Amino acid sequence: EQRRAGVLVTQGRALLVAGDAAGALELARGAFALADRGADVLTTATLGLDCAALVAAVLPLLPDDRTDDARASGREMANAALALIATRTYHFLERTKADALAAARTLASAVTAVPALRVEVFGTMRVFAEGAELDASVWKRRRAREIFAYLVCERGRLVPRSRMIDTFWPDSDADSASDNLRVAISTIRRAVGDVVRYEAGGYRFTPPADTVIDLERFDAALSRARIARDAGDGATARAAYEAAVATYGGDLLDGFDDATWHLRERDRLRDGALEAARAVATDASAAEDVRATAIDRLLDLAPFDVEAMRVRLARLTAARRVGEARSEYERWQKRYADAFGNAPPEFWQAPRLVAIAPRAS
Repeated sequence: EQRRAGVLVTQGRALLVAGDAAGALELARGAFALADRGADVLTTATLGLDCAALVAAVLPLLPDDRTDDARASGREMANAALALIATRTYHFLERTKADALAAARTLASAVTAVPALRVEVFGTMRVFAEGAELDASVWKRRRAREIFAYLVCERGRLVPRSRMIDTFWPDSDADSASDNLRVAISTIRRAVGDVVRYEAGGYRFTPPADTVIDLERFDAALSRARIARDAGDGATARAAYEAAVATYGGDLLDGFDDATWHLRERDRLRDGALEAARAVATDASAAEDVRATAIDRLLDLAPFDVEAMRVRLARLTAARRVGEARSEYERWQKRYADAFGNAPPEFWQAPRLVAIAPRAS
């Protein structure tokens, strides 16, 4: 397959000389796909450089409506080759493939069009491109989806390759782990666009400026709430806490059962959600429907929170739904006893019903 890839590169160069830029581009893509399947890593890196250089030469000859797509392909080839060169220390390619390396570096640093993204990591992870949710099949590999989530949670910080390999392939040899990581990054780029950049021995999540990530919105709302609370600005604090409650859609990355890297971050976010929900639930000035949502969220997160249960029972009682409140309190006490094996705390008593005498006729 790698020999065939080399033949395709040569044929692509011939088509480029003949003026068939579109044909040369397709051969470059075909060659890169074959090179990526081969076992010889040096050949994979060399062919990646050759394919990227061919795409760079093709770009000026393509019509405007095809350049963005071609540049994205070339950048994928360049990033894959440069990552291999950096990790395998193939420094001699600086001499033997100097021109191809220069072309690859130019492509790797180019900015390409990426669709508008929305990423939800609270609860089950969901990714939207141009408003449409991506099907799970786009990831092809489970690790690609998990690494994408990992980089999203790093919020644009540069993550060293060594840390990613230790996290996701701790028991693999270095070469196999490096190849697995490279394939996963390529899968991510195919799924959501060119949003992962390789630089300085690591990877960074670099989405478009208009990307919306629920995790970032939650942290921003919680930060605003705390600043306003400490400054004595109750109205601003309440609005920001309400925004945090509305954004928190469940525990971080629910369903990533085999992963452990996100558990500390999950606990931090859960604590923040508890803080926000408790602040709104106990704020008598908040709208009733907003308080009800906050109480529900608080009891989802901390089902045995006495204060949250007290507020819920008080609301039911105020709405003259005493029987419903009594039943809910009894169920809560039973769940508490089953969970902890001891008597639940007594903190509520149903109000007495006052009989009303019939009016005289």
